[in-house]
Amino acid sequence: MLKIAILEDEPQYAEQIQECLERFQKEYKIPVEYTCFGSGDTFLHRYRCQFDLLLLDIQMPFIDGMRVAEEVRKMDEKTGIIFITSAGQYAVRGYKVGALDYILKPVEYFVLSQSILRASRSLSDSDKKYLNLKIKSGMVRIDLDHLYYIESRRHTLEVHTADGIYETYGTMKELEEKLGGDCFMRGNKGYLINLRHITAIKENAVIVDGKSLALSRNRRELCLNRLMEYWEETRL
Repeated sequence: MLKIAILEDEPQYAEQIQECLERFQKEYKIPVEYTCFGSGDTFLHRYRCQFDLLLLDIQMPFIDGMRVAEEVRKMDEKTGIIFITSAGQYAVRGYKVGALDYILKPVEYFVLSQSILRASRSLSDSDKKYLNLKIKSGMVRIDLDHLYYIESRRHTLEVHTADGIYETYGTMKELEEKLGGDCFMRGNKGYLINLRHITAIKENAVIVDGKSLALSRNRRELCLNRLMEYWEETRL
């Protein structure tokens, strides 16, 4: 699945881009999940390196798309960036932040689709990290950026991801060792959580993907420290 963020403050253009993405995934059989943002500050507040590709308008009030791209690059060098704008004079600055393409409005479907296709191929060839997981029906390869958390359920493990839930056998310790631990932490004995997707810790719970996961009291301070360290490393 290709996870895309659309940053566009004009509704008519945002709708046009969404229509292009719907057509793109039908024609090229590449699943697309997109999220729309109407302002740069809202996007940056919610950004946790969770997107594969950013479609950014440049001319917006307050924080413009170019500034957004510059801030994203401070914490994420891998996410693809495509500028979609009516301002041609920013092209040189766009390539300085590693933009994959620069598309002028009004958006033409063929131009955008070819740009996204090139971006998806480029992202597939990058050094993303994956977890190869054995499941009942065979094997699945999970992008670690899209892995939310792992839950222990008696004799099985449930791996919760952006693409769904996968069930596997084994121990939490084995998966924890496979994942390395830099971006994962234990909320309690039953959960291994991806720091990238934690939005809050409230009392004795960790909020991940809109879900509240139990946090043991004796691990609360450790988890808070780990999360604060991670947020400090990735802050704007």
